[in-house]
Amino acid sequence: MGCGLPFLFVSKRGQPKFDPYVLMGSIHESRGILVDASVRRIMEDNALKNVLRPRSEGITPPGITPPGITPPGITHPGIGMTGRWHRAVRLAAWVVIGGVMLPPQNVSPEILSDPRTRSLSAPQAGAPATSGAAVTEVWSDFGGFWTSSSTSLSLTRPNNSHNLLAFRHGDVVYSTGVDDAKLTANGVTFAAGNWRALPVNAVPSPIPCNADSYLVMLGQLVDGIDGGGSNPPPFQVPSNGCATGATLAQFLTLGERGLDLGSGLANIPSGTELTFPFSTNGITLGSIDDGVPDILITQMAAPGTRSDVLSLIDGSGAVVGNTVTIAQSATTVVGSWRVDFYYRSGTIRDTGGSLVPNTTRDIRFSALELSEFGIDANNYHRAVALRWVASGDSDPAFFAFNEPSISIPTR
Repeated sequence: MGCGLPFLFVSKRGQPKFDPYVLMGSIHESRGILVDASVRRIMEDNALKNVLRPRSEGITPPGITPPGITPPGITHPGIGMTGRWHRAVRLAAWVVIGGVMLPPQNVSPEILSDPRTRSLSAPQAGAPATSGAAVTEVWSDFGGFWTSSSTSLSLTRPNNSHNLLAFRHGDVVYSTGVDDAKLTANGVTFAAGNWRALPVNAVPSPIPCNADSYLVMLGQLVDGIDGGGSNPPPFQVPSNGCATGATLAQFLTLGERGLDLGSGLANIPSGTELTFPFSTNGITLGSIDDGVPDILITQMAAPGTRSDVLSLIDGSGAVVGNTVTIAQSATTVVGSWRVDFYYRSGTIRDTGGSLVPNTTRDIRFSALELSEFGIDANNYHRAVALRWVASGDSDPAFFAFNEPSISIPTR
């Protein structure tokens, strides 16, 4: 998707917010404004004084595109979103700081050479925002305490139920609230959170019982059989031989706070919609664009190239702000697990190759902020639900939300 150009965006949390072009891996013309904000405005931000070289103050540096002109690498005016970033990402010969585009010669070499620089891509014309936020490390209570990261994948692969304790997003470790004391006891420094799985009462399941859609994923020892399947199966199968949508849904909410990483559903059919209504309190205004993740999406099996689509909707089902897509194949692997796949009939999947009991699959996460959905002080009150549409390659353990940010009734 997109032109694939690298780019650089610099901002600081907690500092005056400008209209950036970059949000979670997408490049946008924010509200059609390009560079009519002055460079001096940025220089007045103490946190960024050392980013620009002195000769940039109060002038339009060489290479700046005049206001209203689309700069190289941005193919179409985007959706118009805002957000704070503390990462550096590069776009060809352009540097975007607080909504002002600068050539790299006007930016300090410390920023340009920052090893935390990430490579993202610009969307095609008219495309929704594409998430590229990386969760790079996770902690769980498997075997008492387990951790794995994108840079140091654990050789221990969980094979049973275990709960997500914390995850690293950017430079910050966020706890889920499952067992903060265990994190502290193991020397993990974290920002305390209050995460829960989004409630799922049932999933639509009009498919044959032994089809490869809605496969039940379980840590390979959940059924008590090492390297095989149990009989009877480890979930309820009615007399017609096909687990119901309500039975399947429980595998998206198991564990403490619903955050079990040892269960889930694989190959949810393309176009399947799950809607999660908010309570009357809805979205907390102060949580918008605060730099803290609000929604967490899991991916527990082999992803394809198609993208899940998420949106916040109003009472009529119309999108508030913009949609966000997640290409699971582009998300970061943070670990792996040993898994059994069961058909809805209760029969274990065992067809050879990698489609056997006790097989290995990667673990991925995507963390999203409300601001990525184009949510701000002007429209947040209109959003009454979160809607997720499956790509056909979706294999979640759970969908989770940060309870201080969004009020959603849970079971």
